[in-house]
Amino acid sequence: MKVVTAAEMRAIDRRAIEGYGIPSLILMEHAGLAGARRCGRELQPSRSRRVTIFAGTGNNGGDGLVAARLLTNWGARVRVFLAGEPERASAETKTQLAVARELGIDVVPLGEGSLQKAKLNAGAADLLVDALLGTGSRGAPRGPVAAAIEILNGAGRPVLAVDIPSGVDADTGAVPGAAVRAQWTVTLGLPKVGLLLPPGRELAGHLVVADIGLPRALVGEGVVEEASGADRAASDKAASTKGAGEAAEPPTVLVEPDLVRRLLPPRPATGHKGTFGHVFVAAGARGMSGAAMLAARGAQRVGAGLVTLAGPASLLPVFAGSLWEALTRPLPETPEGSLAPEAAAEIIQGLARTDVLVIGPGLSRTEGAGQVVRLVLEAAQRPVVADADALFALGEGAQFLVRTRARPYPLVLTPHPGEMARLCALSVRDVLADPLGLARDRARAWQAIVVLKGAPTVVAAPDGRAFINSTGSAALATGGTGDVLAGAIGGLLAQGAPPLWAAVAAVYVHGLAGDLAAAARGPAGVVAGDVADQLPAALAQARAGQGPLLDREGY
Repeated sequence: MKVVTAAEMRAIDRRAIEGYGIPSLILMEHAGLAGARRCGRELQPSRSRRVTIFAGTGNNGGDGLVAARLLTNWGARVRVFLAGEPERASAETKTQLAVARELGIDVVPLGEGSLQKAKLNAGAADLLVDALLGTGSRGAPRGPVAAAIEILNGAGRPVLAVDIPSGVDADTGAVPGAAVRAQWTVTLGLPKVGLLLPPGRELAGHLVVADIGLPRALVGEGVVEEASGADRAASDKAASTKGAGEAAEPPTVLVEPDLVRRLLPPRPATGHKGTFGHVFVAAGARGMSGAAMLAARGAQRVGAGLVTLAGPASLLPVFAGSLWEALTRPLPETPEGSLAPEAAAEIIQGLARTDVLVIGPGLSRTEGAGQVVRLVLEAAQRPVVADADALFALGEGAQFLVRTRARPYPLVLTPHPGEMARLCALSVRDVLADPLGLARDRARAWQAIVVLKGAPTVVAAPDGRAFINSTGSAALATGGTGDVLAGAIGGLLAQGAPPLWAAVAAVYVHGLAGDLAAAARGPAGVVAGDVADQLPAALAQARAGQGPLLDREGY
């Protein structure tokens, strides 16, 4: 399913109205119906069925007024508080105001004289509805809208938001001032980016995507068409050449089960270990052998045919004693137990006989290890997944990535927000303010696939395509889970998945494995090895098209 910004949603609405001739009042009627239906579903059985709606003067307020009319027809006791001057309402909302008043619905202007009445009504209601701002608001709410948000949050009653909780930025999820905390959000047409990124995702509560009658050609889910491996691989390597005058941004997509099912590489019944590829993992240093082994385990558990774990020579007994199924390769090391610069030549030699390189987990941040990473990335001829200490080796500001952006192989980078901040010479706060936009920008600048880990993880490609993951939880907030993910991406690459699809699918399956591990052990008891061990079960679910789906109304 596509995920849109406020501007993209406005463009879709405009094309539906102007290009397809669908009257705006029809779309508003469907929006209000979707909100009213969910209200009816969530209202607890009671004799009163009292609903208090806080409406703005824009079209979001019109949606709320339609819901007020329908709920009244269905027997609810509805009162509307209008936050703004009626004469400044949009044309469609003025129409809905006139209809509501003609039907005898109590619409009260929200001002100093009615604040206490609004508080009393909100506190006595069975359900509150936020139809104040919608997606068009910018900056901190002010005046009667801010007062209405305070009442909604302070009433202690369940709140349903129409389209997006008022005060949440539809593009980033940011909250510049007061914002509604909803138990349910019925978003209209398509999900908005800000509903899937924090803090907006926490304020939205249970998210429902409602069909409001927009043409399928405008909201259709076929935004990632299945193509041949060659076509997809070529598109993964394509550079972004879009000029400033080109308006169309490649779509943002929510990663859901059916998409992942189509992206996973096939597992032919006649396959053998050579069919499913060979992953070369260059990782580990004295005291950090676990990270290296977790990366190798991640590659194994997603189905790679062979995995070679290469690290400091002194660690080979540890590797061989724990990973029976992996091949091992000793690399030159320093007296401190980290890779020596001479290890670069041996990694490049080993990579020539394998399919993909995973480099970085537990490698250490010594200058020698950093030199190894840079030498390997300059000479590699196979896809590379760079994680953890390999990202540190790229330096603050990542000028190395800019200098080598014409590299002849696909590169997948897997930073967490702290690592991304260093790569971009920003603060972590800056990274978290717009993770999707930053990942997109850096993927273009570095000509690499960027997997920006977080809640949720986002994946961006050099051509501007971006994906928001739908799996994972705080169960993954434990050391080593990122190493498992790096290995899983490498494992899918080795099996023939194009780099972008390997990253998108691995992120989804890894998050689902974390969810399965949390279900088995409890969210606070999961360790990275549990996640690796759940990868086969998560893969099986993904291949069957099973997993978390957005709640859809009418789709």
